[in-house]
Amino acid sequence: MGENPYWFEDVPEEQRYWFVTQWERPPAWEAQGTEPPPGISRTELENIEEEVRAETFWDIPREEVHKIRELTERMEASEFRPGAVSSQDPWWGELEGKWLHEEGREHLEAPQLFTTRGAAEAQLHHLNAELPQAYLDVVKEHGAAAADEAFDNAAPLVLGWVDQGTLLDSLEEADFLCVMVDHRLKLRQDFMEELSGL
Repeated sequence: MGENPYWFEDVPEEQRYWFVTQWERPPAWEAQGTEPPPGISRTELENIEEEVRAETFWDIPREEVHKIRELTERMEASEFRPGAVSSQDPWWGELEGKWLHEEGREHLEAPQLFTTRGAAEAQLHHLNAELPQAYLDVVKEHGAAAADEAFDNAAPLVLGWVDQGTLLDSLEEADFLCVMVDHRLKLRQDFMEELSGL
């Protein structure tokens, strides 16, 4: 990897907004496919396949693929995951542990953000502690086979963060009414004004 930091690696801790998301590939996916030949890891084989595909189908030189891979690896190492709050998904479906309020016909759902990594870690531990009961609930409602398939194909929960500017851009494109920040419910519009310093 290159020595020069990418811009997101220099974002101070106090300017990071953390969340819990399903991000990595499900463990069951890793077990699929053929075994790589001796002397080469599955990752190396996947990288070669990715390079050949990019060069053959998209006419992207291998050097560019290397740069993209380095960027992706550095983002993963930093836990910087702007795709989880992408403007392409105005409901931020990748985020886990959304706050819910239901009363009669009233239904309000708000993504949860945290201003410290520690608070997001506490949320991650809470969500992971609920997984056994969630599994049993699915077994009760749909049977063991359906529960096994659903949980085998679910990506593990991980932490992620975005910087203030990325968050503000994503909030502008979002469709939800409120966001929960450090367990305080805020109107999305009010939070945007707070972020932009208005």
